[in-house]
Amino acid sequence: MRTLFRAGDSQLLRNISNWLTGAAGDWYLQLSQGHHLPDTWHEFKKLFLSRFRSPERIEALEIERSCCVQKENETAAISIKDIWD
Repeated sequence: MRTLFRAGDSQLLRNISNWLTGAAGDWYLQLSQGHHLPDTWHEFKKLFLSRFRSPERIEALEIERSCCVQKENETAAISIKDIWD
């Protein structure tokens, strides 16, 4: 995000809630309601990755993606969209 938007750490921390959805958004809301928001971008990344990049989750995603096959007459864009949805 920093490269794309040229935002500094404090700006990233202020706006990250606008980008998080689903389980990540719920997790962030719980942090904010419990007054446990990180003070630095580095701390946010560490918390986020420890919550959402567990070895089990990585393995499950790798298995899920390895089973994806582009269907006949399906464009690559549609195939990729299906993987990420």
